[in-house]
Amino acid sequence: MESLTQGEWHAPGFDRSDADRGNPEIALKECRKVIKLNKLDVEGYDYMGEIYSSRGLTEQAETAFENV
Repeated sequence: MESLTQGEWHAPGFDRSDADRGNPEIALKECRKVIKLNKLDVEGYDYMGEIYSSRGLTEQAETAFENV
């Protein structure tokens, strides 16, 4: 267990590396998949809102954050 937890961030949840590497479309696709499976997934909507906001898409960000 120790070897599994020694790296960087390791908590379950979204892998934010796609957006960090400049691939927000891949990250949005993953958010949409999660939300399709669970319409009440707060973390999915929150992350989606962050991505939209960072891209200047305020209407979409607002809608995502309203779902949070």
